[in-house]
Amino acid sequence: MENIKSALIPQGLIIPKSNSFTLCGDAAGLTKPWSGGGVIWGLTAAELILKSFPDFLKSQREIKRRFWLEIAVSKLIIKAVYFLGFHLPVFLPKSVKIDGDFTI
Repeated sequence: MENIKSALIPQGLIIPKSNSFTLCGDAAGLTKPWSGGGVIWGLTAAELILKSFPDFLKSQREIKRRFWLEIAVSKLIIKAVYFLGFHLPVFLPKSVKIDGDFTI
């Protein structure tokens, strides 16, 4: 482990099913699919964990309830933009970019 300088940031809401520990922020995969960022999402998850502490199973349900729609819709939008960009570029203006601060 001492030789690892970097690693991929996980995505996709990775939450352990345990009442003795939990993950939050980047470690839990709470990163935006379009930017890899997630400071606000991590802080929101931390707030949900604090509200239900020490019941981590409850906080995990709340985190899933809070973020599943945003993550799913964001992944769908990204796939649509890339599909159109690679297969039908005539329909997308050249100025289209993925905004790192986009939220639903």
